[in-house]
Amino acid sequence: MVHRQVQNDLPNISWYEYPMEAGDYGWLTNEGWICLISRKTVSDLINSLKDKTLVGDLTRCLECAKVTILLIEDFMTVTQTNQIKTRYGIQPFTWPWLANALLEFQLAGVYIERTANPPHTARRLTELYTWFNKEEHTLLRSAMLSVTSTKLPPAVRLLASLPGYGEHTAQRILSYFGTIRDFIAATPKERQKVGGIGKRRSEAIDAILDSKN
Repeated sequence: MVHRQVQNDLPNISWYEYPMEAGDYGWLTNEGWICLISRKTVSDLINSLKDKTLVGDLTRCLECAKVTILLIEDFMTVTQTNQIKTRYGIQPFTWPWLANALLEFQLAGVYIERTANPPHTARRLTELYTWFNKEEHTLLRSAMLSVTSTKLPPAVRLLASLPGYGEHTAQRILSYFGTIRDFIAATPKERQKVGGIGKRRSEAIDAILDSKN
């Protein structure tokens, strides 16, 4: 669900609740997820790095979307002793520990954005949405999608085009089920046996099949 403050700050953008297995915000087209954004406050960032949940979330984003963004919100600086300082005080972690973790994400293809507070996050989401929908960037995205898709086998290309699915998930589906027909015929619980497919993403398949629009 979109936070009310963000929704009110985006009067010209329609936000919808959607079964997302990764990220907090995203822009979806007929070709799949164009961009997925994982939003973390500084304290959430540190905690999710400690328990490794952020690694899993960003990995799924990279599998599903053409662009993955980690948006870090709130104040953060470094002390003279190389420790991380937030609005809640000095944290028991060093700056090199955090910087190296963020560098790993960047090398894997994650773009990092920084915002100061929720209103700033709302503005930045608006700016990113506007940027991605500029005509020249739309053409660039289309070219990128067509070049990527032509290199994939037809079955992988078809599965990867489903909302919330990506190339790696499509390949795991075919490795497990063998054919698209068997995957479609499976029950939601059977589909969830494939790594990266949770309850919501599995049920979204039936919603698509039952849709009349």
